[in-house]
Parts: sequence; C-alpha cells; structure tokens
Amino acid sequence: RGRASGRTGGPGGLRTGRDVVIGNVAVSGYPGKIDIRLDDVSISDDAAGWAARLPALRGSFAPWYLNRLDGRFDGPIVVDVVKGPLAGGYRLEADDNEITVDRFSGAAIHLRLSGAKVTPDAINGVMAADVLDVTLRQGAIPVFAAVIVESDGITLPGAVVSPFGQHLERAAFRLDLKGAVPPAGPRAEEVARWRADGGNIDVLDVTIQ
Repeated sequence: RGRASGRTGGPGGLRTGRDVVIGNVAVSGYPGKIDIRLDDVSISDDAAGWAARLPALRGSFAPWYLNRLDGRFDGPIVVDVVKGPLAGGYRLEADDNEITVDRFSGAAIHLRLSGAKVTPDAINGVMAADVLDVTLRQGAIPVFAAVIVESDGITLPGAVVSPFGQHLERAAFRLDLKGAVPPAGPRAEEVARWRADGGNIDVLDVTIQ
C-alpha cells in the first residue's frame, strides 16, 4: 500500500504535461492473479486545460500473461474543462463498466459502459445511453490509430437540438487517424503541427438510427 504522484511521459521520454495523483495504491494476489487498486485518482493537464478525478480504478492481470489487463472504475468521474468550445464541468456515471487493455489486438484499449449517464453543468439535462462501447486501437502506416464508437439506446437532453430527435436507437462511427503519427495530446499547437505534417482524419462507417 502507498501513495503515488507523478507526471506522465510521452514518446522518446518527452513529458506530456499531465499530472497524476493517486491517494492510495494497493497490490495483492501474487503469485496468483495480480489485483491493483488505485484510490482517489486525479489527472490534470494545465496546458490543455482539463482535469479529471475518480474515486477508484481497479485492474487485474496474470503474471504469466502480461499482454492483457482487465479493469473497471468506481464512479462518478468528474471532468472539468477550462479551455475550448467544450469548456465546463461534466459528470460521468454508469451502472456497470469494463476496461480491457490488450497488446495483441493492435494495442487496443476497450471501454464498455452499461447504463451510462453524462451530466454537463452547462445543460439542464442528462445524456444517457443503454450501452456505450469505445475502442482505441494503435496502428501503423497508413492508419496510425483508429477510434471506434458504438452506442445503443441514446437519450439526449431537451436542450440539445438534434435533427434525429431526442431518442436514438443506435449511433456508431469510426475515426481513422492517418498521414502522420497522432499528436501526444489535444493541445492546439500539437494538433496544428500534426495537420501540417500531413495528418488527417477519415470518418467511416457512420450509423444513426
């Protein structure tokens, strides 16, 4: 058990500027399946203008198979954005969630939320989805990364004007990041540099019902 804090690193040892603070770290299970619990987790990026905090993050993996990690979080996740058009506070909750990191699936990170609810401070209402699946997959030339989003049973708050109405049966899309290695973060200067290097995004397989 213990406490931890630090700053995340980027490619080539470059620092991304994200500060991570963990209130308590607990590891158990060895020599069997390893269980890790991180309590009171806070992540912030002052340059990009956002911060997030959550009560706990849990994960487990087998020492004899280090290519897969299964986890979940204890909500709610509270996100504060102070820069850009999405500035404001957001609260994410879910009835259940699963996180999978698999190095053998194109270094894929998969998040599945059941009964997901997002409450923005700036909007009177809740955005909800029965099921939300998000997959981030690392690739190589020509597609350096792909983001796949699939959601079922979506309800939008009344303050959100949608040509498809307030209730959607399904929404799905895929984003392919191509042309150059994606930026280390969402900062405007990094995105502009990526675009100048030939980076672009293809929007594929869009479904709205």
